Amino acid sequence: MVKIISSFNSSIPSVRKVKNWLQTEPYHIWHGRDRLVLFFILAGDEAATAFIPLEEKDYSEVDEGLRMILESTHNEELEKRNYYQQVYFKLNEILDSLDDLNLQLSSVSMEDEPDDYTQISENIRNQHEKLMNFINDVFVWRDRKDMGALLGEIPSVELTEEI
Repeated sequence: MVKIISSFNSSIPSVRKVKNWLQTEPYHIWHGRDRLVLFFILAGDEAATAFIPLEEKDYSEVDEGLRMILESTHNEELEKRNYYQQVYFKLNEILDSLDDLNLQLSSVSMEDEPDDYTQISENIRNQHEKLMNFINDVFVWRDRKDMGALLGEIPSVELTEEI
């Protein structure tokens, strides 16, 4: 599970392709596999466990000093997984919006509706900039290991049994 990127087959886009789409193609439509690759590029291999429930453990029988360490480690892991889940959902929210705008653009003719075409194109550029800013924020988080910096901008997500 941790080495999930390395086990992708050849139909999965390469890191280089995804990076190129991000930097040069705001009109790219983000399919499911593209999104997963982007998520793992952003969050790293350890994010592969983000949606696996963390087993609740009873530390009451453990020595007090060891119990505090184990509980702290457990809570850190819960917080990390929660963060990765939020990054995944926020990333998909931004990509959904970008894809919707690109679909709108494909249904508008530049010759017949130049104002609409220009407006949607501008919205795409703005949404793409939002995506790039979000990605930069996530990379800053990964460098600093400071979850608080981005958690304030991402609303908490209530997981359901469907996921």
